[in-house]
Amino acid sequence: MTNVRREGFSLMEVILAMSILLGGVVVLGRLASIGAKHARTAEDLAAAQLLCEARITEILAGIAPAETLEEEPLPNSPDWVISQELLPLEQPGVVALSVTVTRAPEDLAGLATAPTEDKKKVSVTLVRWMLDPSIAQFGSTAPGSSSAAGAISP
Repeated sequence: MTNVRREGFSLMEVILAMSILLGGVVVLGRLASIGAKHARTAEDLAAAQLLCEARITEILAGIAPAETLEEEPLPNSPDWVISQELLPLEQPGVVALSVTVTRAPEDLAGLATAPTEDKKKVSVTLVRWMLDPSIAQFGSTAPGSSSAAGAISP
């Protein structure tokens, strides 16, 4: 009997290498889908935060009224609804403006074909203290406060 030396891989080694490769591809594919889902969520949260900040800036600049709203669609972003509320504080002449931007409910209904984990409600709430608009309106001031606390009238 002669000792024959074979070169190459045995069938068992090829099957083992292919299974390791397949397992790695499956894991990487799942990680990519999880990453894409989180990227969409982060994008939605960033958009909602920017819309909240824009509305607060509009209210502070006097472009939008400082009044209570309940889930009204945003004119420039129809996919989103806004709610805002003025909350009283202990300090006289100051209120807390709470602005919440949420994905419109009809958009959530449109995701009925998507998996359930993609139908998460995206909502951002920002709170900012501001002068009470009923006191600061038309340049009037609160009793006992200086005229610097009033709003600047054009």
